[in-house]
Amino acid sequence: MKGKLLLMILVTCTIAILLTTISLAQEGQRWCPLCGMNLKMFQKTNHSLTFKDGTQRGYCSLHCAAIVHKKMKDQIAKVEVADFVSGDLIVAERAYYLVGSDLPGVMTVVSKKAFSSEEKAKKYQNDHGGKIVMFEEALRLAQADLPADMKMLKEKKIPKMVKMGKKVAETKGCFTCHGPEGKGGGKGPAWTSPAFAKKMNTKVKIKEAVLSGKGEMPSFEGKITEKELQALMLYIWSLRTEQ
Repeated sequence: MKGKLLLMILVTCTIAILLTTISLAQEGQRWCPLCGMNLKMFQKTNHSLTFKDGTQRGYCSLHCAAIVHKKMKDQIAKVEVADFVSGDLIVAERAYYLVGSDLPGVMTVVSKKAFSSEEKAKKYQNDHGGKIVMFEEALRLAQADLPADMKMLKEKKIPKMVKMGKKVAETKGCFTCHGPEGKGGGKGPAWTSPAFAKKMNTKVKIKEAVLSGKGEMPSFEGKITEKELQALMLYIWSLRTEQ
């Protein structure tokens, strides 16, 4: 009896440790390093790349993961993807991707969703159309779609968000410190300056700066929605002199 009780305690403790590790890993990365989108909001299309040096990075979608994979294929040890139904990560090589369905795409014109089983994929296929492929084919299609997807983002999605971001900057009082339209003249740095572009050289750094605050700049943590934050970041990014 004591042996069984001890075993139960050990199993419970092990599970608790594993869950804590997973939780800490998830909390350690809040946004996609490429586009800056919130990973929790796009949990069901997340892709995780583990590199040969042990580094792990999460991406909002196959679109962003495909960009990194194309550039750093030889450095990637493992690819995981979220099951579209549960949001749980699975090994990408075992996933069934539904491509070209009427489900909304994330960062792409052609929708691409992953499922942990063929049965799940076929169920969604019956309701939403599309074709079922494995990871290698889904990755190939995603990389082939990159020019069209980048064009769509540049011409349609991003301009709308940039316009919204300018309005957010105005309503949040950002121009008081960073000058009219953020182009300088106030106490804070101009968002158009080379020095600012060099310091804030990733979209994630801009978001972190907005939320954390520094010096005379107040923290906007809890005072701005995720959509407003994304829009503000894209507006600031659009003013960069080094792009």
